[in-house]
Amino acid sequence: MVWEALLDDPSGWFEADVEIEPRPGGRVRVDEGRGTVETFDPERELAFRVWTPPPVEGSRVDFVLEPLDDEHTVLTVTETKLSARAMSLA
Repeated sequence: MVWEALLDDPSGWFEADVEIEPRPGGRVRVDEGRGTVETFDPERELAFRVWTPPPVEGSRVDFVLEPLDDEHTVLTVTETKLSARAMSLA
């Protein structure tokens, strides 16, 4: 259920206007930022890199899901700010 919540309406929980094309290499849009899905492992991990216009820099966002039992899942979200050079290597 957590996985579906991440992808069905990301704008509802992300506090931004978000679109995610759920597949490896899929397009991502976060407000004015554009990016690419880098990791897509259904029910386990989603990661994308987003470039945003200055003065905001780009970032990589990772979502890792770890099932605790049949009813509970731990969701870890990590955002890593990326330099302009790191973004150009994407």
